[in-house]
Amino acid sequence: MSAREAFVDLEQGPNTVTRARHAAYDALHDWGLSDLAAPIVSGVGELVSHALCHAPGALRLQLHHHEEFVLVELFDTSTDPPSMWKRDGAVLEGPDLRLVADQWGWSQIDRPDWRGRRVWFTFRLPNAAPQTPPTRPSFPSPRINLPGAPAASARRPRRTMATAASPVVAVLMPCLDRWYFSCILAAAATELRAAGAQLMVHNLHGSAALRKEVFDQNMLRARASAVLVTGMDLDHEEVDRLESLRVPVALVGGHAPGCSSVRVDDCAGAQRAVNYLVSLGHERIALIGGSPREPVHFTAPMDRRVGYRQALREHGLTHDPTLEIQGDFSMSGGQASMAALLSLPRRPTAVFAACDEMAFGAMRVLRDSGVPTPEGVSVIGFDDHDMSALLGLTTMAQPVAEQGRLAARAVLTALENPRQAPQDIVLPTHLQIRSTTGPPRQCMVW
Repeated sequence: MSAREAFVDLEQGPNTVTRARHAAYDALHDWGLSDLAAPIVSGVGELVSHALCHAPGALRLQLHHHEEFVLVELFDTSTDPPSMWKRDGAVLEGPDLRLVADQWGWSQIDRPDWRGRRVWFTFRLPNAAPQTPPTRPSFPSPRINLPGAPAASARRPRRTMATAASPVVAVLMPCLDRWYFSCILAAAATELRAAGAQLMVHNLHGSAALRKEVFDQNMLRARASAVLVTGMDLDHEEVDRLESLRVPVALVGGHAPGCSSVRVDDCAGAQRAVNYLVSLGHERIALIGGSPREPVHFTAPMDRRVGYRQALREHGLTHDPTLEIQGDFSMSGGQASMAALLSLPRRPTAVFAACDEMAFGAMRVLRDSGVPTPEGVSVIGFDDHDMSALLGLTTMAQPVAEQGRLAARAVLTALENPRQAPQDIVLPTHLQIRSTTGPPRQCMVW
């Protein structure tokens, strides 16, 4: 394989998008294009997420570094007929990367082309010549030494309960003002304090700049005996930073090599929620989800969006982009999204909100607009928030507090036994049926 070409084969699963993003970053780093990786990796994520809804089998992601641009290609390598990439004889509309371009302030991302079994886009490089890349025999790359990270021989010994009488566990949170994260923190704190550990909480306030500061300036290095990361998709650079600390690491809602993880299958949970709406007779189903421009790479929005689209595809329902609204995982975002959906010429008969807080906002707008639930619009959420039972919200319930407790227990176990292999715990979700869902009304007169 040429140093200017890289590929990775992708099997469909809950971590497909994450694996594609990491592979793209690896290749760009090796080509000396790390400074330009963010918009390209974001574009790769959008590309793969979109393709997962239309390509039924295996995919291959391929990157080519040319003198003036980077070409990103995605192929359907399955043996299924290529008609899966078309509908009614028409070529499917490809993913729109304008949001990605707007996020990073780049004008170099061209609109992708979508034909048959192949979709691609190009990223035009600035005039400056790229750095000379190191060569490697295979893809993806092995671990890399990062600036500011000590060499392996200089790294401190791995801290354990035996070497730290009162261990300090650093907890990285994208934010603290959302129910999910506060529940995770409360459960983890109870478990850690019962074991005599101290907490050092880093609240990133949804800021990409704060996240970069935590990792780049080694803010964890001075005191952390272990690290607990909640709801963030770590890139390879961040994984290497954490690995250089030589301390146990556990992730809640994510997965990374060498780290313990506790999570639910967000993609499968979302798919089941939409399947339930379809079983009630709904066909025009909207999604109130998260933004692809999420600055701290919160993992749930993309996975739940993939599950929503896969469910539509499985039931032969048309994917209508106007029914996907960004609610930013907040009640106010749910309100704004529901108002936008009600303004459509053809309103949805059901809404899947990717978290209960957005569902609460949607329910308020429906009530204020005089639209009955579920007779006018059915609403289903995800999480089983403490208020969901009181409001009668049908939701995909996940054991939030249990994820925080198990993640804390994973780092404590690793501190007590440094030879303990990382754990990968996937907890089940279940459908909690309440009063906000029902069959669609045949004649809706509002």
